[in-house]
Order: sequence, then C-alpha cells, then structure tokens
Amino acid sequence: MVCAGSLIAGSALIPLSFDDEKYSEQACSMACMTSPWLISVGFVTAFSALFSKIWRVNKIFHNPNQFSRIKVTEKVRNWWTFFLGL
Repeated sequence: MVCAGSLIAGSALIPLSFDDEKYSEQACSMACMTSPWLISVGFVTAFSALFSKIWRVNKIFHNPNQFSRIKVTEKVRNWWTFFLGL
C-alpha cells in the first residue's frame, strides 16, 4: 500500500507536464485539477498503511493479553480458504 500510494502521488507529475501550446485550454485545466487529487489520494493511501501498522503494534504492546495465540481448526481454515478463493 505504501508503494501504491507513492506511485499515485508520483503520477501527479504527469498532468503537470502538459503544455498549453500542444493541448487545448480545457485539457490543461483538467490536468491542473487532477494533480492535487492524485497527490492527496497518494498521500492518504501511503499514510493510512503506515498508520495502521503503527496502530497495530501499539495495540499489541499496550494490551498483549488481548492478542494471544489461538489454535485455528481445520473447519475455520477451510472457510477462509473458500472465501479467499472466490
């Protein structure tokens, strides 16, 4: 997710390279409006992935009893395999 967010944010440079001599004014306006959206979506994607990882580690260290090991039975494993296979 961090790589995907970085890729989306980095792709904001492509619309900024449009020149008004080659493209119409409407196309350049759309390209200028697209750039902030790509930067914002890329930042939110990358930051949310990092935040969720840090939050998970924080929850584990502050309440380790809640995240104890459990034994996964074959029945539960088969259900997850079924749902992931869809």
